[in-house]
Amino acid sequence: MNWAEHLQRIPIFSKVPLPILHQLSEVCSVRTLEPEQVLFRQGTTGNEVFVVMSGSVRVEARSDAGLDVTIATRGPGDVIGEMAILENQPRSATVTASRFSRLLVLSQHDFTRMIERNPQLAVEMLSHLSGRIRQLSLTILESRTESLRERVHHYFLSKRDKNDLVLLDVPQRVVAQEIGCTREALSRNLSQLILEGKLIKISRSQYVIKP
Repeated sequence: MNWAEHLQRIPIFSKVPLPILHQLSEVCSVRTLEPEQVLFRQGTTGNEVFVVMSGSVRVEARSDAGLDVTIATRGPGDVIGEMAILENQPRSATVTASRFSRLLVLSQHDFTRMIERNPQLAVEMLSHLSGRIRQLSLTILESRTESLRERVHHYFLSKRDKNDLVLLDVPQRVVAQEIGCTREALSRNLSQLILEGKLIKISRSQYVIKP
């Protein structure tokens, strides 16, 4: 299958000429992951870049204390594994499928050659990485200055769609790890937000969030 048009809808590839994306898609492969299947592990050698086409994966890192901490979840359009390629360093995190997922796979050679031939892609990649660093900085700031209930509320606000609907397609323990709390603490604060009218529970995994 030619994935060029799918790649062009992804922000970092959107300004790359379609003929070049056609060439790139010819050397792509597709990998599917079952829920809880590991894509790659922290510390292993990285020689591939992945683009999530469907589903979602979570990014986890092991602390010095031996605890696995969820750093982020990634969904359709997100690029995964580019840091190890660009830095030529081992993987900095473990990536596991949260649900059935389909990913495009680009080899290190094809990915770096594409960047070399397309300066605009290098600019978009820098913007992409800058956005991740900014989000990480905001997460650290929020964890130090906001109450846990405020952090939970902001997390749900970040996940809402245009109708203020939030769909949690990952277990609550994963959400808790992303926010930086225990599952029990997350549950207590969700209940409090519901009592305050800031959150309306529709089903086990669906909520309506109010600013």
